Amino acid sequence: MLTSVAFDTRTDTTVLSVAGDVDIAVTPDLRAAIDETLALGAATLVIDLAQVTFMDSSGISALVKGRVAADVAGTGFQLRNVPPPVRRVLEITGSVDYLGGMAADSAMA
Repeated sequence: MLTSVAFDTRTDTTVLSVAGDVDIAVTPDLRAAIDETLALGAATLVIDLAQVTFMDSSGISALVKGRVAADVAGTGFQLRNVPPPVRRVLEITGSVDYLGGMAADSAMA
């Protein structure tokens, strides 16, 4: 599920890349990865979902809890490269704005 974590010192951004189905079986791992990534102390955490094929409500919950943890840590939080099916689920649930919006660019600036 977790494919990589990359830190860009120029922008003080950490990118957590996620792949595959994000469902109840893997959301504990996603939460742990978000917590571990937040512990790196970057100013911004970007969750790259380019390789996610499916997300259920437990995946959305993990992202929302990750956003709460980022807020507590004083870290910016944003989703990037959200595939259309996942985007639709986030739009239907009204989660898009709370999760920091969605950027399309996959390159770390």
